[in-house]
Amino acid sequence: MQRGRPTRRSAALRTLLGPILIAAGALVLTGQLGCEEVPRFIEPTRTQADCLAAAVFPDPATSDFCLPLPPGTETSVSQSYCSPPGRSHHTRFAIDFVCALGDPIVAARAGLVEFTGDEWPDDDPTSGHENRVVIRHADGTVAVYVHFRQGSLVVQGQLLGDCGSSGTPSAPHLHFETFERAAYEIDRGLPVSFRNADGPLDSRGGLEEGTTYVALPCN
Repeated sequence: MQRGRPTRRSAALRTLLGPILIAAGALVLTGQLGCEEVPRFIEPTRTQADCLAAAVFPDPATSDFCLPLPPGTETSVSQSYCSPPGRSHHTRFAIDFVCALGDPIVAARAGLVEFTGDEWPDDDPTSGHENRVVIRHADGTVAVYVHFRQGSLVVQGQLLGDCGSSGTPSAPHLHFETFERAAYEIDRGLPVSFRNADGPLDSRGGLEEGTTYVALPCN
């Protein structure tokens, strides 16, 4: 299992997975749809109570999503969805996955790479300066992957990128979030289940903060 610093296994995974983008067992294609436009953050109008009321997670066994980490990777959730007021996820169905700087990040679901932003170094702790990838899926939903290490983002036929700390995180991690139609349209965020997450779920079927999960092979 992967934890801490990048290992020989991590390098081996890159060699093995390099020709493809892992996305629930399917190919992720790159394209130019909207790539010239930076996704805009739309301030939410809902409250934490609204977020919790909408937190109905689908059965993981029927989910289109896999954990955005290579099979065999162990991770923990540093911040889960609908967190208490004063924290960044209090109105959001976002999950922060702990990872080491340089660990490989893979696509959780097949789709079209709609946007990549790779302009910010890890030592620039400025809000809004987060390297990110936006992927649109066949059903129109959008997944956002945030805090990549500069210079590591996806080109066609490669992994999405490396775990990083660009922007304002206190430690390297992957911020993962899915929306109904547009990146960062917070009120249209979607609760997502991961069919290969080995670990306990909360009473709503979501991933628990502070809990460790292992990415199983995603068939």
